[in-house]
Amino acid sequence: MKKRDAVSLFRALLTLSEAQQAEIETELQQIDGMACQGNIIALIEENVRRTFGMANITTAHCLPE
Repeated sequence: MKKRDAVSLFRALLTLSEAQQAEIETELQQIDGMACQGNIIALIEENVRRTFGMANITTAHCLPE
């Protein structure tokens, strides 16, 4: 499959069982829920903490829109 080949990806998803499709949908919704700017910053900060052992980084949070 080529990079950014949405049609092939969609066709591949359709070959999965309904249960498998539902599991993927749930995981994608969780990822989308973490995608606000504050959470992206928090994920980056967590990676810095784990990679460099820096415990004193302040984690940003999502602000209400």
